[in-house]
Amino acid sequence: MAELMVDTLLALIGNGAQTWLLDTLYTNIDKFMAEVMDFLQERDMVQDYVPRILKMRRYISDYRHTVNPLRKIVDSNLQI
Repeated sequence: MAELMVDTLLALIGNGAQTWLLDTLYTNIDKFMAEVMDFLQERDMVQDYVPRILKMRRYISDYRHTVNPLRKIVDSNLQI
């Protein structure tokens, strides 16, 4: 189950890494990522999956002088 959740999260991050998304999608990604992190924490699996999330985070591009909202979502859920 954790693998499916993290793979889905990585696909969502990948889709928004280079382009703007709708505001409602950012809201839903934020909620989903919080659920994924809670799931992983409850099962003591954070250390197994966070490196993959951090690797995907590196591909999130900002837009000129504007930070990609997806980077803020990932950072807040990982508490970076």
